[in-house]
Amino acid sequence: MVKKLSTLASDLEGRAATRAVISYNKLAREFGQPRITPENWHSHPFFDPFGAMDAEDLAKGWPLRTAIVYSEVLNRPGKGFFGVLAKSRGYPIAESQEADEWVVELSKLQEKYKSN
Repeated sequence: MVKKLSTLASDLEGRAATRAVISYNKLAREFGQPRITPENWHSHPFFDPFGAMDAEDLAKGWPLRTAIVYSEVLNRPGKGFFGVLAKSRGYPIAESQEADEWVVELSKLQEKYKSN
């Protein structure tokens, strides 16, 4: 069954509660969306919802829900995620620190949404 794009935020929250990460393209398949590439990201159906979630999380001082999603190629989220994360932290994140910073954000997110 293909999931509706309107449930993307709650889907990521549910994954955070169960400590389950997912690749961008596996998530795209579950939602019946095209494969994500660096070339199509800005026009991909996930681009606006991810941006809206990040903006909401930043405004509320919450961990980024998009931390649940990672690139299969990079084995961590993409550059856009780290740009938003740097904004939330108030300092730049060196490429050598991306993996560590992702783990910290992911831990905060999973704690916020953890299942009881």
